[in-house]
Amino acid sequence: MEKLLTTIFGEKCYFCGLEGRIICYGCESKIKLCKNGVCIKCQKETVLGYTHPLCIKECADRLPSQLCGVYEYEGLVAEVVKKSKYHPKSFALLRLLSFSGAKIASKLGFDFTGFTVIPIPISKLREKDRGFNQADIIAKAVYKEFGLTVDTSILNRIRDTNKQFGLHKVERAQNITGAFAVKGDVTGGKFLLVDDICTTGSTLITASQALFDAGALDVRCFTLSRKI
Repeated sequence: MEKLLTTIFGEKCYFCGLEGRIICYGCESKIKLCKNGVCIKCQKETVLGYTHPLCIKECADRLPSQLCGVYEYEGLVAEVVKKSKYHPKSFALLRLLSFSGAKIASKLGFDFTGFTVIPIPISKLREKDRGFNQADIIAKAVYKEFGLTVDTSILNRIRDTNKQFGLHKVERAQNITGAFAVKGDVTGGKFLLVDDICTTGSTLITASQALFDAGALDVRCFTLSRKI
């Protein structure tokens, strides 16, 4: 991957222009990891991102059992995630961060053995406009690192939604409600939802609910970044 990016950009840092590496050590040191896992429902600290039993008990709907968010959504990571949607160079850097992030998650002790990877789908209109779904790029890094399989046909986006950016937590949940549907038999299956960022968890929770309603046994979530 590093060799590919060197061919594209030349041997200098994409962010500061320093010669030598695609992302120089100085810029790389500014990228912050999520120090603590959080519960996807209440966003409070929990070991390895496992959902609090009390949150599961108090929620009327089933929740994902775990959330893995690798990088803090700020600075260079936020720039790459935002620009990757429209700028080819940042798209390539997103791939680099994805493979690095998947390796970090593995070293931290996350284990997704037996899970099928599902990237969160975007609307057909947005995918046509961008030319790709960034969640697919991250999913590829995840299933390769953990030795899993991926299936992009199971979860479908059946309703276009407004952009989540700028919406409050309740508004995000309302905006994404009913946006996903499951195709095929998922009874007894275990699935790992993958996305670029987790802000309030609304998208991941709604997508997981569609899988649970269709008979899934367990759903976990992996996001390249998490908004602190």
